[in-house]
Amino acid sequence: MKKKIDFSDGWHPTKEGYVEWWYFTLICEDGCYISGVLAIKDKTPHVWLSINSEAGKPIYVNNTHAFKDFKASRRSCNVKIKNSYIKEHGKDIKIKVKEGNIDLCVDIKRIVTWRDNKISGNVNKKEKAMWIVPCLKGDFIGYLKIGNRKHKMKGLAFHDHVWNNIKTTTGLANFNQWYWGIALSRDFACLFVCVRFKRRIFKFLCFEENGKVMSSNDEIKEKDFKIETDGKFPPKNIDIFLKGEKFVEIKLKKEHKIPFISKNPLANTILENVVGISKVHLSGNFKNTKERGRSFVEMLRFQLMPRLPRKLPLSLKERLQSVFSRGNNSRNQ
Repeated sequence: MKKKIDFSDGWHPTKEGYVEWWYFTLICEDGCYISGVLAIKDKTPHVWLSINSEAGKPIYVNNTHAFKDFKASRRSCNVKIKNSYIKEHGKDIKIKVKEGNIDLCVDIKRIVTWRDNKISGNVNKKEKAMWIVPCLKGDFIGYLKIGNRKHKMKGLAFHDHVWNNIKTTTGLANFNQWYWGIALSRDFACLFVCVRFKRRIFKFLCFEENGKVMSSNDEIKEKDFKIETDGKFPPKNIDIFLKGEKFVEIKLKKEHKIPFISKNPLANTILENVVGISKVHLSGNFKNTKERGRSFVEMLRFQLMPRLPRKLPLSLKERLQSVFSRGNNSRNQ
């Protein structure tokens, strides 16, 4: 009998190596964009936070902790890593990220959820990925404290949750790039994904207007929509077409490049992450009037490095590892 997949917002540990993360995006009324992750890879918990304001340089937190500092429920969203947590309280979600002199604390009230919010995919017979979206759109209030400065915030929020047991070597060898984005306003939400895996393209679209949700899990057929960019990386425009008509147009107005370089010189890959901030207008056959919102777009590209020999002199290997480690640590500055 085939085992039923557990699609709860809780912890899904497996015997084999895996990674799992609980993600959130906050689009603040004052123009600030915040995204964060509480994650665990095998037995190493991670806390990641990105703070992007209209003025000033972005602030990044990227810390690992001991496994003893990780606690999580298998039944519901209740995950804690040292002093940071994401907790579900009925329809509300409470988030706190406390790392060093950064203290973020918000309460999210869910406005929109949808029934078919579950997606699963197999890379091969043993390696698979799961994705759920427990909060497509929510209202949030809270504060961000940096050192002695405390800033009150409110706005719109998004929360999703991913877990998989795809090996790093499988991912690096087969994934080319992906685009992921969430556009939010009081009147609508638009979530889209486009992933290139080998020669295949996986795409997903979900749209909500005034509480009504349609997605490529139900009403929208995959053949009826497409996601296009201007061919550049990062692109200046991302357009989503539905039944041949332009449905959503995203114009990037700000981007932050975060280089990810593997510590292992034999990984043979460079990863580049670009976060884009945009405005969206809707047109076409879903509604006749245009609306504007704000969105958070994340793009990842994989670039192959020249292949290195398997056996390297120890001195060269140490030098390469030192370079890769410096590149990896540059994210925290």
